[in-house]
Amino acid sequence: MKHNIVFLLAGVLILITECDRGSDSNTLAPDSVVRNNIPANTPSQSDEQVLVTVLEFNEVETGLDPYITRMIISDRYIRIDDGAESDGYVLFDRLKKRIFSVVNDNESILVVDPIIPLQAVPSSLEIRAERVDTTEAPMIGDVKPDYYQFHANDTLCYHLVTAKGFLPEVTKALQSYQTVLAAQQQETIESTPKELRTPCFLANYIYAPIIYISKGFPIEVWDVSGYHRSLIGVEEEASVSKTIFQLPDGYEYFSIGSGNIKI
Repeated sequence: MKHNIVFLLAGVLILITECDRGSDSNTLAPDSVVRNNIPANTPSQSDEQVLVTVLEFNEVETGLDPYITRMIISDRYIRIDDGAESDGYVLFDRLKKRIFSVVNDNESILVVDPIIPLQAVPSSLEIRAERVDTTEAPMIGDVKPDYYQFHANDTLCYHLVTAKGFLPEVTKALQSYQTVLAAQQQETIESTPKELRTPCFLANYIYAPIIYISKGFPIEVWDVSGYHRSLIGVEEEASVSKTIFQLPDGYEYFSIGSGNIKI
């Protein structure tokens, strides 16, 4: 994955680092449902195809060259990577609400599995979604896009171009994914220095992504930190091997925060 340092999606941060494999890490067997336990000598099973939607986004972060992110969505999983040559990927199990971040370089898998449900927006934080006129914007399929600006306590923090009704099943999957990410970010908020927990930080990394995904499919998002993501390609009903949703054998599992990683 890009630089094996940071994977940033829609304003929620997962750190993917060369982790400490000390007493806090665990070697566990992967989930049998995710891996399917398909033996290597049964090609007819391992080559089983599944229909998916494939999305491609152009992503920009401060200090990094622009790069392409690919999302592959099935009726059970979301896989996020940098394409066919990606050196890692994120796998979201939509049924179990569990995220696996796979790093091939050190053969590790970060499990994002919050045990604390996402809390409501605190009373000290007012997030306002202001719709801006998009009369001149082109149609997205048969859908007219909407443009929103998100303010946190009267500070402009976040921008969104969305298409209500576009790819509704994919949007539903992204809503579930964003909720798990936001809950994990909330759970580990105490590790963020207090001076950095500004209204925009709380909005951009926890609460605003959950609000904006309710507005429809996110065509383009950007924030005050310099992060910018835009949709550049969609392929519906693509056929891919079911093995892309399997986790590798022999990797070490670990978690951040207090998430339970019993597989």
